[in-house]
Amino acid sequence: MFNIKLVFFFRKQRLSVGVGRSIHDAEMAAAKNALEQHAQMFPLLNYQKSVLASSNHHHNNSKRRSTAT
Repeated sequence: MFNIKLVFFFRKQRLSVGVGRSIHDAEMAAAKNALEQHAQMFPLLNYQKSVLASSNHHHNNSKRRSTAT
C-alpha cells in the first residue's frame, strides 16, 4: 500500500503537511495539523467551538427536561 503526502498552504504560506492512505485522509490530516500548529491564524475557530459547545449543552438540557416529565 502507498501513502499520499499533501502540503497545506494558506495565503501563500506553507502551514503543514498531512499523510494518509487516500487523498481525503491526507487533506484531513494536513488541515488538522495546520489548525493545531497555527491556531493564532484562525481566531474564529475558538469562538465557533464555544458556540457549538453551548448549543450542545442547551440541546442536552432540553432533552433531559422533556424526558423527565
